[in-house]
Amino acid sequence: QAGLVELDTLWSYLDPADSALTQLHADMMSKYEEEVGSLGKVDLGGNSSGKDRNSFDRALQSFNQAGSQKLRLATALISVNCWSAAHRVLVHLQSMCKPCLNHHARSALCDLLKWLIW
Repeated sequence: QAGLVELDTLWSYLDPADSALTQLHADMMSKYEEEVGSLGKVDLGGNSSGKDRNSFDRALQSFNQAGSQKLRLATALISVNCWSAAHRVLVHLQSMCKPCLNHHARSALCDLLKWLIW
């Protein structure tokens, strides 16, 4: 807020690139859709043993452990009560992924809600 660094300028230097974050999220959501789609199916032939039942869990872990500087920036801005910048970052992230699926961003948002409730 002191105007030291413009958020748009900083954004271009953070990893991963917007396209990589979008692709990581798309991969995770496709695995989620596959898993949800298979929940209502009963395999009477026993052919499901070859399916990977943990693909979504691994994709979610990958999304959380990706070390995304962009998601960490959103988390840090929320944690230090920099609401306007945090809002801008979260809105931008929403166009690429669901930031609340990231453990760190979700924890910061939950901490904020706890603080507001108290």
